[in-house]
Amino acid sequence: MKCMKIDAGLVYFIERLDQGRRSYKIGWTARTAQERLTELETEYDAKLRVVYTVESPAATLIEGHLHRLNSLTRIAHEWFRFADLELSAAIDEAHRVNRLLDPGTVEAACHFDGTPSNGETLDVRAQGPERAFAILERFSRAQSCRNRLAELAAQQAVPGRRLRELTSRSRGIAGVTTRRRVEGRPYRREAAFQTEYPELYDRLSRPSGLCCQFKLHALGLAAAGEDDESSDDNGLDSGECPRFHEAEEHHARHLALARLAAPDQLELELVALELRAMLAENEGYEGVCSYRRRVERSVDWGALDRTEPQLAARFAGKKADSVRFRVMQYRGYL
Repeated sequence: MKCMKIDAGLVYFIERLDQGRRSYKIGWTARTAQERLTELETEYDAKLRVVYTVESPAATLIEGHLHRLNSLTRIAHEWFRFADLELSAAIDEAHRVNRLLDPGTVEAACHFDGTPSNGETLDVRAQGPERAFAILERFSRAQSCRNRLAELAAQQAVPGRRLRELTSRSRGIAGVTTRRRVEGRPYRREAAFQTEYPELYDRLSRPSGLCCQFKLHALGLAAAGEDDESSDDNGLDSGECPRFHEAEEHHARHLALARLAAPDQLELELVALELRAMLAENEGYEGVCSYRRRVERSVDWGALDRTEPQLAARFAGKKADSVRFRVMQYRGYL
């Protein structure tokens, strides 16, 4: 699973006042709510007001969970259309999740995020019976979550396939899907260059940042691909789908299943936090999880292009063009 960066701050609920129908933005900020409000009023050129805030040691985690949980009422990236009871339920959920978070665990989980791991993978059995039980109990919870998520993903694939068929070779169905041609990007075979010319690699490469990746082992849930098998495009504009109402129904079903997945996604994130806190500076527990934090290096290809253009060309390539199909994660037509 991708390691989500955890930040402390305020989860805010901001209402837009200049529209006929009430809409709310759910976001987070490390500043004050008033500072964020002023910034958003300028950005949207609209009258807004802060409805509620929740202070949390993991504001980004709560924000992401609320976005997933309210997918059926999401009308834009961070904007939602709530009735009063729905807004109250969202605020209550923010408080509920915040109560689940132990500030000490969050701090311990994030303490070593900025430093490389020490490369050690620990044997769970050598951790003592109490700690070993705690580690394996969390691993069991994670397995149960991933199994349920796999079942929901299989169900979600059914409306997803029908939406792909309805989109056909157009550029998308307005507010439901998008389909666009993606030009293949150039790339460099850096690993091959490092293997063949290690001394030159050391001379031309520089640290480019810390890469962090948390992984739960032996769960193997594959993500569904989004690339279309064809790169044709007949030029239809978005919104020209003659069966929009059918597409809307499949879209609602797709998002409803995403909403059902939200509790298990949250549980996985909480388990990951707890295991990261247990790992501290270590890289993993054997057979359970790994949390690699390594400094990545990047070659100065510009310098190589100038000094050894033929050698540089050997390690250059370009990906094939493709068509990217995507189901929108909000319902802009509401």
